[in-house]
Amino acid sequence: MLRLALEAAAVAVLVSRWIASGLRRQRRHQQQLSVMVEQYLGLVRAITAEAGDTSVLAWRDVTEAPPASMDVTKLQPGESTKYSDTRGSIYRFKVAEGTLLNMYFTKAGVRRSGDLHNCTQYDVVLKGRCRLRMLDPHTGRETVREYVENDFIVIPARTPHMFEFLEDNCLLEWWADEFKAWYYTPYRSVIDRALPLADTARADFSIDVAEQRRGAPGGAGVAVLAQ
Repeated sequence: MLRLALEAAAVAVLVSRWIASGLRRQRRHQQQLSVMVEQYLGLVRAITAEAGDTSVLAWRDVTEAPPASMDVTKLQPGESTKYSDTRGSIYRFKVAEGTLLNMYFTKAGVRRSGDLHNCTQYDVVLKGRCRLRMLDPHTGRETVREYVENDFIVIPARTPHMFEFLEDNCLLEWWADEFKAWYYTPYRSVIDRALPLADTARADFSIDVAEQRRGAPGGAGVAVLAQ
């Protein structure tokens, strides 16, 4: 009987240690999850803070974009449509009602976008280098950054932007809400004129936000080549 009691006690100790170890692991996992959630919420707060307010839509160089050339109203979830031009092709997938996903194939040496949206845009580079120009809607300063394969891109709402493709490129793109676009003339005019990338490689599209808000004529939004 004594031996059985000792064995039972030993098993009880092992079980209690296993439970305690499990609880410690659970607490660690909960702590890790809490950190991840806080990091995600911090990212959401940062993106929201960077977004331009609705006054951006009244800037002198912002105009409502024409209706989309790719009609998805008749598509069923899981179906797609395609648009091609000299720059490459766009495949638009209807993932579900109200949820769209674009996949772009773009040739080296051309540009896309030149607009801003009502919601946050997300992109993933699947192949090829590209350069992204973004205009801070609060300060008017332009930032220029290159992205490569597997990079994740976040474009805050109401932020003028333009992609420049340095190599043949494949890009996935989606939005945080139902998509609506406005053209930003200084960027869009460069795209429409199909200027070589070399012509604006050293350009600075920074602006005076106050002039844009006043609708003042002059050089606001015009690229200035670096000396």
